[in-house]
Amino acid sequence: QTSSYAQAIVYGGPDDWYSLVVEKLHFDQMALADAPYLNGLGHDVLLCNHKKGHPVIPTEFSAEQAVQFFADHPRTAVNTPYASKLPNWLPEYCELRLKTP
Repeated sequence: QTSSYAQAIVYGGPDDWYSLVVEKLHFDQMALADAPYLNGLGHDVLLCNHKKGHPVIPTEFSAEQAVQFFADHPRTAVNTPYASKLPNWLPEYCELRLKTP
């Protein structure tokens, strides 16, 4: 690993899935598995479960907010500025999972 950078995962809870006819992709299961995996690789993860299913795009988490999150976490950043508290503009359903030392 050459760099650690923040990740954001937005998903819609247990009703957030996509059918592949013979199988379903469960985005909630992938999000909950990916977060600790990414933490172990040295990445902070913003995990946001809007609980509205699939394919809903949550209005509480806008593209502008996503851009701001990544602007606050450039690839050269070592630590997140959100470690002690998430900004008020992030939805209440978001949580920050810090990288594993």
